[in-house]
Amino acid sequence: MTKILCPVDLKEASLNALNYAANFCRQTAGELTIYHAITEAVVVDREDLMTDELYNKKVDAEDGLNKICKEVRNNFNIPCNYVAEITGLEEGISNFAKKREFDLVMMGTKGANKLSKYVLGSNSVHVIDKLDCPVLVVPVEYYNTEIQNIVYATNYEKGDDESITELLGIANELGAKLTILHVSHSGSPAKLDVFKSYQDYVYEEFYYDLNVKLEQVVYDDVEQGILDYMEKNKGDMLAMLTKHRGLLGKITHDSLTRKLALLAEYPLLVFHK
Repeated sequence: MTKILCPVDLKEASLNALNYAANFCRQTAGELTIYHAITEAVVVDREDLMTDELYNKKVDAEDGLNKICKEVRNNFNIPCNYVAEITGLEEGISNFAKKREFDLVMMGTKGANKLSKYVLGSNSVHVIDKLDCPVLVVPVEYYNTEIQNIVYATNYEKGDDESITELLGIANELGAKLTILHVSHSGSPAKLDVFKSYQDYVYEEFYYDLNVKLEQVVYDDVEQGILDYMEKNKGDMLAMLTKHRGLLGKITHDSLTRKLALLAEYPLLVFHK
């Protein structure tokens, strides 16, 4: 059974992600854990040192989570439990996910404001950067919970095999199709030869699955190429492989904003290598 962790702060973005996660669990026979971090007083690390106010906040949070869990069980007929901790958000999610060995973390994001360079919803990016397990980020205004077309964007990275294997497992459970997409800056014969070699390798490695296909498109702007492909082919989920701890530390602010803009369009599943 797939163990899925869904952090919530009871705001719109996280509750939309919770609905997505519950539907995902229903379709894949998964088990859902709802996680809430009480961040107002992270200096308190022992329950016997809590003030009455903080204790009451924890009790109120647990009461709310208990009601939500009951609704999820009744509406989706899936196993659901909850945890509330007094901790920092990023550290809490990361430590809890590692300790309980979750297979997947699903969380909401506000995405990026396309009219400015100020990043919104950056908590999601920090959590992605800290976790070892895959993270699925759901935009606040994305309401479609049916997953029929998964697109894996690759730059021929080491680690593709593991990511594709996991995605095929997810796709088969959902009855979805998987497309492996490469966006190239050039349509030169050399680039086409590289793509053909990769295509032959994938078909040989995953010959047993007929629901996988490979495509290459040529764009000067890789992010725009991905977005256009998703829109044209009605993609329901975008998946990528990223270097661990590289998403924040090794790219410019502009690039980060553009990558977050992808999150504002479609659910994004991030694998680490």
